[in-house]
Amino acid sequence: MSFDFVIVGVGGQPIDRMVEIFSAACAEAEIIALSTAPRGVMQLGGSRLAQLSLGECWSSIVTEDTGGFLLALEAGEAFRYAKYCARDGIALVDTLVVPPESPRDPRPYPKIEALESAMKEVIAGVHFEDFRAMARKGGSAPEFAYAAMLGAASRMRGFEPLVGQWEAGLAAAHAPEGETKAFLAGAAWGREGKPSK
Repeated sequence: MSFDFVIVGVGGQPIDRMVEIFSAACAEAEIIALSTAPRGVMQLGGSRLAQLSLGECWSSIVTEDTGGFLLALEAGEAFRYAKYCARDGIALVDTLVVPPESPRDPRPYPKIEALESAMKEVIAGVHFEDFRAMARKGGSAPEFAYAAMLGAASRMRGFEPLVGQWEAGLAAAHAPEGETKAFLAGAAWGREGKPSK
């Protein structure tokens, strides 16, 4: 039985690095992990998706309404890919907003409050947070927000098999100090019980 989830964002965001750290933690725990190469447009503004499975499974492809977790590096992309998260799943979303570069849409980009409200109608546990601020609070730089998100996710339902292995995974993935500090800040936030579901 596997725990399936997705990581989403826009081109230019470090989804590949998140997959690398997750895979390293799984290797340290000697747990099978599969992932798709992040798909989508690489340049800033493009939409990107990676699908991952923790534990024994036939495929890393996450079908709609089955993923246990959604990690979103950009608020609008969280809404776009919410369909991959099960009703009883968890969505962890950065409040970062990156409107598409082109073609220019005359309509205003959705507000965070509207996106959060819409997602809560289809996913039980939805958590919007400013992970750039969380990384800064942990003594890191805002560009390591993705590591803070992984840290927060590490304390949530579904990732229990990796407890105690993330730090070793970070070391195996040659994490710089800023990345490790941001991860620990996110993990502390998760331990405090902020994400209750």
